Amino acid sequence: KLGEEGIALFEKKLFAEALEKFNLAEKLLPAPTLGVRAARCLVQLGRFVEASERYLEVTRIELPQSQMTPAFRKAQAEAIVEREELLALIPSLTILVKGPLGDDAKVFVDGEQIPTGLIGQKRQMDPGVHEVEIRRKDAMASKKIDLVVKKNEKLTLELPPLPEPPAPEMDPKLRALAWIGMGIG
Repeated sequence: KLGEEGIALFEKKLFAEALEKFNLAEKLLPAPTLGVRAARCLVQLGRFVEASERYLEVTRIELPQSQMTPAFRKAQAEAIVEREELLALIPSLTILVKGPLGDDAKVFVDGEQIPTGLIGQKRQMDPGVHEVEIRRKDAMASKKIDLVVKKNEKLTLELPPLPEPPAPEMDPKLRALAWIGMGIG
């Protein structure tokens, strides 16, 4: 029943609502047909990366032979084809940084922290506007970029040089000994 409600919502182009129904139905009864329909909703919502992962999950569903219906096999075959078509559309972003990162640098994409090891690596992302930010204790840089379907983009953020480390403070005991030594001398 939830699946049927999801199909009706999908036909009305209410993709977010349809996705909810398909997700709930799939939690109750995992089936490739529900997974494919959920992935199609994600595509319509512009969530290409998540849709790609969902298609992949569908292809990996292993059911006992007695439960594997022709509709389930067809859904898995469709998932393979639709995922391949989708992968060609997913844009990617390579984040580059000019200037030293320092030990405390943090990188954020749309407010979510990503590992600094991904700097300089191509990363698949959904189309649309994204904000990339890099933070260091002493500096911050951010830019927005509009990713377009099928495009591979590079975004360069610039950080200033690291500040000079403060001069080390002399231990107060050593300072007192130095003054005493000078006084005796």
